[in-house]
Amino acid sequence: MDAREAIVTRRSVRGYNSKSLGISTIEEIIDAGRYAPSSGNVQTWKVIVVTDEKMRDNIANISMKQSWISQAPVLLVVCSDKTMLKSYYGEKADKYCIQNVVAAVENMLIRANSLGVSSCWVDTFENNALKRHLKIPDEITPEIIITLGYSDEKSLAHLKTDLNKIVYFDSWGKFDRKVKLINELKKQIKEKIKIRKKTKGSKTSK
Repeated sequence: MDAREAIVTRRSVRGYNSKSLGISTIEEIIDAGRYAPSSGNVQTWKVIVVTDEKMRDNIANISMKQSWISQAPVLLVVCSDKTMLKSYYGEKADKYCIQNVVAAVENMLIRANSLGVSSCWVDTFENNALKRHLKIPDEITPEIIITLGYSDEKSLAHLKTDLNKIVYFDSWGKFDRKVKLINELKKQIKEKIKIRKKTKGSKTSK
């Protein structure tokens, strides 16, 4: 699976089967986050790997009682450590820490998908309760929980906004005709594929 396919086919999955993840697979996913860009190359995120069933149940309760979370055999609790960045960037440290974590998490999600592992990004949880449960120090902030596991679900693709609605050139609202032409070409190709499929179907039915 190449990078584009891993990005395009990634889905948020909330149903997992009983198949466990090997430690090498977990490490491979986390390692992908290590190569994400970070402010000043100060990698300000930490990861707590949770596999214990009782602890996963408690985290599911802490996360607004989302019971499906405990089905995942592995939870990655991704935290930010602002202590180092504050000495470099002062009041901007909070913003940069969140950006660093988000970049790392996206890398992990894409790598997980490339390995055939399903995942979901969870950011709804009671912060202080999670810190107590995992004995997280005061200066560290849990930002995101990633659920990991294998799934039998076949998640459908979500509709995404067309490029011509989100891309401007040189200034806000300035749209480049080239992008419009590309989108029109893509639509034409899709229509041709549909016609071919219909034609093939009618031939076989005869």
